[in-house]
Amino acid sequence: MTARQPTLDHLLGQRYGEEYRAPAHSPTPPSPPPQPHPHGCVGDGRHGAHHHHQHGELWVLPLIVERASAPLQVAPPHPAPVRRPRPLCCSFCWKRAARWAREDGVPVPSKNARGSWSTHSLKGPGPNRVVTCPVLRQVVCGHCGATGDHAHTTHHHETHPEEFD
Repeated sequence: MTARQPTLDHLLGQRYGEEYRAPAHSPTPPSPPPQPHPHGCVGDGRHGAHHHHQHGELWVLPLIVERASAPLQVAPPHPAPVRRPRPLCCSFCWKRAARWAREDGVPVPSKNARGSWSTHSLKGPGPNRVVTCPVLRQVVCGHCGATGDHAHTTHHHETHPEEFD
């Protein structure tokens, strides 16, 4: 005779509390009634019913099992925001255009507007940051003679001397 495997319905229908009752001992004095807790009810008092249990008595809480009718749906993690590359803008060329606009009495263009400054950037990426602006590459510093990859204006050299020591 083969042992029949218990089913979930069979297990849930059993009374497990009967198996776990402590053997009868000599009567123990009743425990003192629970005192009100300043932060609310604790233990049995939280349900409003005061049950008197014997010391050493084991209790089994009912287990609620839900059967899934469909597979568990897990929400996908939030996708990373799409980072759009910033539009090109050479600050050197934009500042020149803004200065000319103020001198001519016309509105200063936005950095995001199309213009001669929106076709390139001032410096390239990376730690060396080589000058890529075609206009600035032709400038020669009046103090140190720098031009090309390390070009800067004489005014920049005078206002930031710590960069050139």
